[in-house]
Amino acid sequence: MDVGAKEVLDSQGWLNMSRDGIVEFLDLNVLINIEEAALVRALITWGKFQLLKQNQNTNLRSQILPGLRKIRFNSMNPKEIADLFNETDLGEVLTGDEKYSIFMAIISGDWKLMPTDVVSPTKLAPRHFKLPFPSNTYYLQRITKKRRTEF
Repeated sequence: MDVGAKEVLDSQGWLNMSRDGIVEFLDLNVLINIEEAALVRALITWGKFQLLKQNQNTNLRSQILPGLRKIRFNSMNPKEIADLFNETDLGEVLTGDEKYSIFMAIISGDWKLMPTDVVSPTKLAPRHFKLPFPSNTYYLQRITKKRRTEF
């Protein structure tokens, strides 16, 4: 399934989506033209909106944790993570140990360091990004053959 993720995140429907819908969306392996950091920002915006809408004083962490477990932190670089910690409420949602573990995992490439209560071990593979042109085998073979004959 191809999803124009940016359009979904920018819609009013995103804010009104159920938690199960948010988790299902974030669980997709194919999202078009979107970075993981944008998904985190949208998840935090959704969580804050839900807390306001429900007029609850529960913490943001409990509201967004199921969705947060679908984020592929390992596909972000340290600067993107630091920006998220500084520019969003993610820095307050995660504990100091969790933030440290995420940074160490990203810097070292040792994904076993990721905090499993926040990051799902099954979400360590990068998402598949749809190419802006057909990518089936037949099409790629035709391009390759054509390029070989051009030389």
